[in-house]
Amino acid sequence: MELTVQDVILRAKTSNNEIKIQDFEKNIRKKSKDKALKNLVLPPIRFSAEEEWDIVKDEGFGANEISAYIPLFVGGKNINSYRKASTELDISEKDQILVRNAVEELAVSKYFEALNYKRQVEISDITIRALENQKKRLEVLFAGGKLIPKSELLKVKANLQRNKSLKLENIRQEKLAMGELSKILNYPLETEYENVEFDLEKFMEDKLNIKERFGRDLTLTTLGEKEQLKVDAAKYDLNIAKSDLYPKFYLKPTFQYKDKVGDELIKRAKDDRYALEVGFSWTFAWGGTLDSVSQKRWAYEKAKLEYEDNLKGIELETQSRERRVESLYGRALASKQEAAYLKENVNIDNMRYENGLITTFDYLNSVNSYRSSQAEYYEMVRNLVIATMEFENIYK
Repeated sequence: MELTVQDVILRAKTSNNEIKIQDFEKNIRKKSKDKALKNLVLPPIRFSAEEEWDIVKDEGFGANEISAYIPLFVGGKNINSYRKASTELDISEKDQILVRNAVEELAVSKYFEALNYKRQVEISDITIRALENQKKRLEVLFAGGKLIPKSELLKVKANLQRNKSLKLENIRQEKLAMGELSKILNYPLETEYENVEFDLEKFMEDKLNIKERFGRDLTLTTLGEKEQLKVDAAKYDLNIAKSDLYPKFYLKPTFQYKDKVGDELIKRAKDDRYALEVGFSWTFAWGGTLDSVSQKRWAYEKAKLEYEDNLKGIELETQSRERRVESLYGRALASKQEAAYLKENVNIDNMRYENGLITTFDYLNSVNSYRSSQAEYYEMVRNLVIATMEFENIYK
């Protein structure tokens, strides 16, 4: 399967199980909001029918009384409970975005990890072929009585085994990284990825003007909006606590079909079946309510201070990520050019080594320099892409 960075990001966004789990969390919050809305606009209705068994045998079982409790004023508890539930739903939606961003970043990290080990295996194959050819050449010369030090042959054999061992380890690491990538992307763990490659310049074409594309107002970013929602939630908690300071007024319309008279149920007259009760209640909690209000007020003030500090932190993090992207891009371009030079050098040294023009030590130094530069390049690119995504994700 061919896979690009864009494919990885898209697949992680749409198929990752952790993101789907976050969808369920959002649905749970949505139901809390729906429940709070129903409590706000729909009064509870009570059906009542409680009689002795002898009466039920004779009269049957049915609802003798229907009543509804309609709150007129409850200190704002219902409306603030609804607003709190709505805010928590909004927070869960912001969390969903942040989780998605984190999953995308992890997927890209594993993608480049797998890509690096894939290239390391290819380098090992080139090295092993050269060492195999050198070993055969030295064995022929040694068997023919040429003045070839046996130590040179033994060094080649030892280096050959070392590179075979290194190749096996790189294959193991490649399979592990691909398996972890498959898990994140929700593919079968044994999925093989072919022709995995990355075009640095193409990827960065529109990544250096992120601020201009998304705007500079951090209060409108996902992180900024989440911080504001946390303040709003604290305010609604305070309002809910304050609601207990007020008396509760209510209406209670009742329809009563029958009355119990002795051992019988007697139907009420049609004009005597309806009643409307108006009432209020107020509970004094011996200071507990005032303590709750004080607690929620302090929590609200704390949330406002945290909002100011966290917004400054987001601004500092934004500036840091922007500078990091610019720095890593320049370093990645230089690292890419260095790896290209060293790859060409290895190709030249390959021919020189096979023709006996350089020693095994010099040849392996050349290969190891290329190997290190290739690993450094993919590490640099991985850091650059993740840094770019982190910078861009602030504005989403």
